[in-house]
This record gives sequence, C-alpha cells and structure tokens, in this order.
Amino acid sequence: MEEFSQEELQEILKEVYELKKGLDALNKSLGELSKRLEERQQAQQPQPSIDLESLLSRLREASDRLEAAMAKFLEELAYQRGLLLEELEKRDSLCQALLERVAVLQEELEKIRK
Repeated sequence: MEEFSQEELQEILKEVYELKKGLDALNKSLGELSKRLEERQQAQQPQPSIDLESLLSRLREASDRLEAAMAKFLEELAYQRGLLLEELEKRDSLCQALLERVAVLQEELEKIRK
C-alpha cells in the first residue's frame, strides 16, 4: 500500500472536499430535476420515447455509488494519515533518543578534555 506525504494528504483532502462539494451540487440538481419532472408529468402526458424516471434512477444510483466510493476513499485516506502520523511519532522518538545520546556523549567528551 502506497504511503503519502503530509503535503500529498493535504492536497488529496482538498480535492476530496471539492469532489464532495460537486457531489452535493449534483445531488441538489438531481432533486431539482426530479421536482421539475414531477411537475411536468402532472401538467402533461409523459413522452414514451424518453424514460426520464429510468434516467433519474440511474443518475441517483451513480451518485450513490460515487458517494460510497468517496466514503471508502476517505476511510483509506484516514488510515494512511494514521500510518503517517505513527511513523512521524516513531521518527520523533528516535530523534529525541539520538539527541539525548549526543548530549551524554558531549558531556563525556567534556569530562575527558578536562
């Protein structure tokens, strides 16, 4: 599984946020289209050559699949972020231990010099 840098994760989160905004707009448009369709059907006979109900149904299904895929992607992204944070914590601990060891060695060196 590929791991992402923090900058890449932030960029991905921005893109996912934009996708979510687009999906929300699409869902809103679908709702408006569905409302207009109902109004038209009440006002006139539906045209047999265009199956708008079927089209709307497929659009809703596609929207639902996209939303599910985005949810799965966000879950994976959160997992990747967790791994990255874990690795950063390990690195920070190792760096801290190394700094402490360097400080001890410097003290020993100072004692030897005196």
